[in-house]
Amino acid sequence: MPWWLVAGIALISSLLPGGLARRCVRAIGGFVYLGCRRAAHRRIARVIEVVLGESPREARKISLDHFRRICVFHCDYQYFVTRTTNRVLRIADAIEIRGPGFSRSYTEIIDDWLGESGKAPIVLATIHMGSYLRGLLKLVQLSPRDRGVSIIKQREWTRREALAYRHFERIGIDVEVIRLSDRPGVRAWAGLRAGNTLVVPFDSPPSFGARRSATVSFFGRKASFPTGAALLAIVGRAVILPAVSYADAAGRDIVRIETPIPADVLPGEDLRQATVRLTQALATLAEQWIRRAPGEWLLWQTLPDFWASVPPESPRDRASREPSQG
Repeated sequence: MPWWLVAGIALISSLLPGGLARRCVRAIGGFVYLGCRRAAHRRIARVIEVVLGESPREARKISLDHFRRICVFHCDYQYFVTRTTNRVLRIADAIEIRGPGFSRSYTEIIDDWLGESGKAPIVLATIHMGSYLRGLLKLVQLSPRDRGVSIIKQREWTRREALAYRHFERIGIDVEVIRLSDRPGVRAWAGLRAGNTLVVPFDSPPSFGARRSATVSFFGRKASFPTGAALLAIVGRAVILPAVSYADAAGRDIVRIETPIPADVLPGEDLRQATVRLTQALATLAEQWIRRAPGEWLLWQTLPDFWASVPPESPRDRASREPSQG
């Protein structure tokens, strides 16, 4: 995204009320995308057309919605940077939680599902979709206060990020941001073993720097998917809680929580096979989420990177997939 557009979005978000700023940013983003970024627009629309089987016209609309959503993401980020915690929390309060059978609080969901193991650590597995930062605040806000929260992120620390994430600490949640570049495995594992919650975006393409990956099926093709969420859940003896943020047809911000996934090694599996199986389950969920609201996914431009990074299949990889083929 051009730096001047990011700067303009930041200015608009700083000066206008949240809802008005979002509408202005969406409109401006649409004009910029169709005017200055036609080549990118056509390229992403072509990928969407092939992957989703949409008509060229519908694919172009989804591509445009995708860029508008990226602009709104930057708008929301600036809102978190410049506004008070009380204002930010009012936004989180308006977000609706949906999912299979989940009509009560996050804490009750976890307690009911885990039963006697209610203190087990949680890997909150999500993707770069919708109002990512707003949805994250909603989930963290409802998280048990006796749990610390670690968030794995790609980008390096900035002052803007520190200002955006200060709201998490002000509601009483101890938040630690772990960078992919800092070899996060040991720190993340230690946090899970202490009973904390780990937030892992599991749709990061290989170019984001994930060190471990597995070949899975994603949109009908072999794709190289990061295994961090699955592997950390297994070794940290955690439960995987998949959740995603998106806007529904009426424009309401939604957080959808799926049925928790046990991170167990099944009889006859080794660690590698279990990791691949769970990573495939997450990739399948990601595809379902994206198909439900394709314009809300922020990473359409990286999809070919998933496919291009698939290594030649080894005998060990074939063996890892055997338990899921039966």
